[in-house]
Amino acid sequence: MGQSHIEDSPPPVPPPSYNEAINETNTPRYSVSSSTVPSLPPRPSPNPSHTSRPGSTSYNRPSEPSTTDPNQELYTANTQLPFRYPKGFFCKRCKNTGFKIKNGKMCKDCWGTFYLNKHAYNPNSKLPFKYPVRYMCSACNNTGYKRKNGKSCKDCWEMFGPRNRYTNVVSQPSLFGITDTIFGFGSPAPAQAAPAGPSGPLPPIRVNPGDPRLGGILCGRCRGSGLVWSFLDEDLCPVCNGVGRVLNSGPPPAPNMGRGPQGPYHPGAPPPPPGAFPPPGAFPPPPGSFNPPPGAFLSPGMQRPYKR
Repeated sequence: MGQSHIEDSPPPVPPPSYNEAINETNTPRYSVSSSTVPSLPPRPSPNPSHTSRPGSTSYNRPSEPSTTDPNQELYTANTQLPFRYPKGFFCKRCKNTGFKIKNGKMCKDCWGTFYLNKHAYNPNSKLPFKYPVRYMCSACNNTGYKRKNGKSCKDCWEMFGPRNRYTNVVSQPSLFGITDTIFGFGSPAPAQAAPAGPSGPLPPIRVNPGDPRLGGILCGRCRGSGLVWSFLDEDLCPVCNGVGRVLNSGPPPAPNMGRGPQGPYHPGAPPPPPGAFPPPGAFPPPPGSFNPPPGAFLSPGMQRPYKR
């Protein structure tokens, strides 16, 4: 039986030759079966990954200017300024904020270079006057009110504030200070008053300077008192004329730059006619007047002649 089993089994496969063994080791196993190659996923090549990086960076770079604020491109640190700093400019005093870092005052170099040389700065629209071109007040920053205490800027009101054009105000001293008598001018606020009697209209009302019933706006030069200090004495306010309120909105009077009145003598005038003035000695002195003889008064260096 053992012999029959050996005879029924197939003969053993002969070993491969030397060349066949060498070719089998160099060839990959999956290459034997061509059906396994399409089933495997494709291996990513390094070239597409390398080229995708500059594409991503180039896409992010042009998107940056669209998302940034244009003020940052102009190097302006304060967006409330009426001007913008140019690109590449940097001020060491204010750091492109328009106001000095050490004291908070306006940087005159930046304002004068980029704005005030062609524009007038008027940030407060409620003022009754406008600031001219190339002017900047360091005390109030052209707002009409000082930065340190919030009070009205007297210098700006005196230079640019409107003036009252009337003279129907009589200031009279009283026990309670100076009072003004109104003679029906301006547009005072409506006040409750008794109707006129049969004898005629009511007498004028006396109010203190700066009273809201006078109408208008509060004077920023005297701040409603009607008086200003002039050296060692008080004088009427040149803006409101002592009323304490400004009723007109006209411009301030222009300075008088003309020549003053001249005297009777004018250069190049003709000389007086002959005979207009009497010659010397025409009128003798009256009798009894003091008439010293010649040589009565001598100077210290002169001596009388010696007589023998």
